[in-house]
Amino acid sequence: NSYLGSTTQQKQVTIRHVDYPFELVFKDVLTFILPTTLDNFVHKYGNGTKLTKGKFPHGSFNANNVNQFLSSIEPDKEYQEYVDDFVSLDANGNSKFKDRWAYLEFYNIRDVECMFAPINNLIDLCWEQGIDMLSQISLSQIANSIKYNYAWEDFDINGDYNIETGNKEYKFYSEKWNKKVESYLQQDNKAGRDTTNNVTANEIDYFNQIIPNKCCFCEAKFTSVNKPTLERIDNNIAHTKDNCKLACQLCNST
Repeated sequence: NSYLGSTTQQKQVTIRHVDYPFELVFKDVLTFILPTTLDNFVHKYGNGTKLTKGKFPHGSFNANNVNQFLSSIEPDKEYQEYVDDFVSLDANGNSKFKDRWAYLEFYNIRDVECMFAPINNLIDLCWEQGIDMLSQISLSQIANSIKYNYAWEDFDINGDYNIETGNKEYKFYSEKWNKKVESYLQQDNKAGRDTTNNVTANEIDYFNQIIPNKCCFCEAKFTSVNKPTLERIDNNIAHTKDNCKLACQLCNST
């Protein structure tokens, strides 16, 4: 067995079979919701389920007298609701419970039945939000999963998510272009790539003409803030005209 949590708040208990590779994981529902009362939990997640938690005089017995107490056919007078339920009759006019053991079984079943619908609804909600309830063990993890689920739900892989900044469209000028050409030549020489057909100063007009095509990855516009770089199509080949596309600095560096 293994236990996860603190001395004041239990998060989960895992019970493993000693002979077979089976395990049961019992998780505290408060792992998935904010702290609340049982009544509020049933009301919020139960979709109309009523809290039917009854009363039972647990304080009236202990380990020494439990059998004697629960075998009695007389109702304990401590809780009026308990007395009313215990002495109630069935449709044929017979007593519903032969002793307190029978009533305790009824009480325990009713005590947990009111939790079935709320817990099942919570499981369905987590499933809809893509939350792995077996691995998520904190509200922050769950909130993060829901956040990304909502973000992905409306995401269009072909959509344009670039923000119009109003910055002027970028243009290569001779001085900066020549420095870029020299920089790429040095990179390729250092990497041992064939630089015979590397980009030259004379190809500035070609690359200025394709600047409006935007970044080849994110389709962001090239501006004075978002400057273009040459992205090689085949990384085994140097920075040649036919082997290069334009990419923004951020995309080209990741």
